[in-house]
Amino acid sequence: MKKNIIIIFCFAILVSIPAFTYSAEGFYLSGNFGLAAPTDSDVTDSTMPGDTFVFDLDGGWAFGVAAGYGFSKNLRFEVEAVYQKNDLKNIIYMNTGFPADGDVTNSGLLLNGYCDIINGSNFISFLSGGVGYNEYKIKDMSVQGVPLPPESYDDTIFVFHIGGGVGYMLNSDVTLDFKYRYLMGSDPEFGTTKAEFKTHNFYMGLRLAF
Repeated sequence: MKKNIIIIFCFAILVSIPAFTYSAEGFYLSGNFGLAAPTDSDVTDSTMPGDTFVFDLDGGWAFGVAAGYGFSKNLRFEVEAVYQKNDLKNIIYMNTGFPADGDVTNSGLLLNGYCDIINGSNFISFLSGGVGYNEYKIKDMSVQGVPLPPESYDDTIFVFHIGGGVGYMLNSDVTLDFKYRYLMGSDPEFGTTKAEFKTHNFYMGLRLAF
């Protein structure tokens, strides 16, 4: 009952805020933080033809900061610095999981485009896409039960993404954003080994217009 009252109260506050005129034209800054949920990564090695390993990664976190410019009420572009971190949980081979340790990080720059859909209220939905590069790193990887020292690897890859979301105007200059992004890239390579990079990311952030 108390939860329902809180939800109703918060909704009442939102709907009671007067609608603001949305204008995306001009410069803006934004910051986003959220959940990074990578898909399992198939790993192959040219010295082991026909064999496939799978990196099983835990959910982690991601954030980004961006500077952009709106060219109209519906179209804006930005440059965003991004970072993502996940923990390696298992290495799966022949349907058997071997517990593993290690940090998997991705950092880079993206050029993003947004198409804002205006509906006359404080809510603004949008579609997005972008391209860029990521530095993909595996740090201190080890497999339990395998007597090998921890290893680290890195590669720079091309990435692109599609997504969308909704924003809520707190006032004429500040927008609260909720967004989803499906980010994928070229396969990172570490010598004779090649992996995959695909991740579902969910963000909440603020956008400040000038």
